[in-house]
Amino acid sequence: MSKTYFLSTTDLREDLPVHGNIDDMFLKPAIWQSQEINIQSFLGSQLYTEISGQIDAGTLTALNITLLGLINPSLGYYAMAETIRPSSYQLTNRGLGTKDGQNFTSAGLEEIANLETHYKNRAEWFAWRLINYLIANATSYPLYDASSTDCYDILPRKNSFTSSIYFTDTDDCNEHP
Repeated sequence: MSKTYFLSTTDLREDLPVHGNIDDMFLKPAIWQSQEINIQSFLGSQLYTEISGQIDAGTLTALNITLLGLINPSLGYYAMAETIRPSSYQLTNRGLGTKDGQNFTSAGLEEIANLETHYKNRAEWFAWRLINYLIANATSYPLYDASSTDCYDILPRKNSFTSSIYFTDTDDCNEHP
C-alpha cells in the first residue's frame, strides 16, 4: 500500500525552520507518523480517507485545499517534534548513539526535550485553529462528524491540547496551593 503524504519534505523545509541538509529519511517517517497519529485524530477516519483519496486521484476540492492549508502548519510542527530525536540519536547494530559530525556538538537530552515541547505546542495551536474551523464549517464537511459502525474508524478529537493542567481541591479561587 502506498502512502499519501499531506505535506511534502520540500514544503516542510520551505515553511518551517528545517535545515536543508536534513535527510528525507528522517523527515518522511516523521511526517507520516504525525499525519497518521495526530492529523487523523483531528479529522476523523472518514474525512482523512476522503482527503487522501483526493490527493491520490489529483481531484482535491476547493474545500479540501482550504483544509490542507490549515492542516499543514500543524502537521509540519508535529513532524519537526518527531524528527528531533532520530536526527540526534541513531540506533545501530552497536546500540544507541549520538551523531557527532565535524565541529558539531549534539544537544543534551534536556535541550532536545525542550525543543520537542516547543514544536509540539506550536503544532497544538495550529491544530486548535483547524478544529475550530471544522466545527464552524461542519456543514461543508459532512464526513467530519459522520458516525460509523466500523470499530476501527477514528472519531475526530475536539481538543488539540495535551498539556497538563493542575486544579486544586479548594473552593476559594484566590487561594493558591
